[in-house]
Amino acid sequence: MASTLTTGEQLFCGLIASGVAETLTYPFEVAKVRLQIQGETPLTKGQVKLSGPFHAMYHVGKTEGMLALFAGLPAGLLRHGIAGTMRLGLFYPTVNYLTYGKTTAPTDPAEIQPITLGTRMLASASTGAVAMIAANPADLVKTKLQASLKLQPGEKAPFHNTASCFGHIIRTEGYMGLMHGLSIAVPRMAWQNMAEVTAYEVTKDFLRDNYGMEEGLPLYFLGSLSAGFFGAYLGNPLDVIKTRIYKNPMGPDGKPLYKGPIDAALKMVRNEGIFSFWKGVVPLWIHVSAFSVAVFVTFDMLRLQIVKFKGGAPTD
Repeated sequence: MASTLTTGEQLFCGLIASGVAETLTYPFEVAKVRLQIQGETPLTKGQVKLSGPFHAMYHVGKTEGMLALFAGLPAGLLRHGIAGTMRLGLFYPTVNYLTYGKTTAPTDPAEIQPITLGTRMLASASTGAVAMIAANPADLVKTKLQASLKLQPGEKAPFHNTASCFGHIIRTEGYMGLMHGLSIAVPRMAWQNMAEVTAYEVTKDFLRDNYGMEEGLPLYFLGSLSAGFFGAYLGNPLDVIKTRIYKNPMGPDGKPLYKGPIDAALKMVRNEGIFSFWKGVVPLWIHVSAFSVAVFVTFDMLRLQIVKFKGGAPTD
């Protein structure tokens, strides 16, 4: 398919697929964030220890209202509108450039070359990194809104929606505050995108070559399940650190709890143990798997329909 689609068409498919996937799976991401920040400070009176993703969603919905499960969704859609469009839409053009020296593959089947594992890993990691640089402000706002706990009586929220959160960050930290956490967000996105996209592509190749599966929904569905598993379990440690850095509450000394990603990692190991890096991994796995199914199936089905509309052959 990649050989017959323009970069603009790839980006369009990435935009639509990312928006659909983010909306359908958002409550799981809220649950993941709540579980990831649990334990960084002692529970206060009235706070409940969350035991898992479904308990987290139930508790948030019961105590804060169902809309709290979609806190930060506009920022999430903005984030994925930027990052998802770029990480998916630029992947195949980047693969083609690394393989053929141009963003489109040859139309002559005799000139088609096999795509190496290294090419896929480099392309997915680089597009993920570039996408995260552009999307970091929206991702930061989304995480802050997701991590906002129900206020105690007399407390005043510093922000209450996406726009006010952007304004709060700019007023208190300046415009560069919107790039807070970039040092962990970029490698995290590059690593997780590499795991997801490479697993998706390799799984599709395996199923096509060994089981004769053709382009279509069953192939994309099975490939996306593989992407969700590897993306979640390989990406969770950096995802937890990113969430902690984004939220970064004040410590007992009145200073931010974490000085940076390395400091956050060391304090997590010292205070919560090595397995704290996999806090929230179950909701992340559920979320990433559901997201991967939604985003990759939508992305490739859109690409397939465009190829058919243009009269091309439905092959990569």
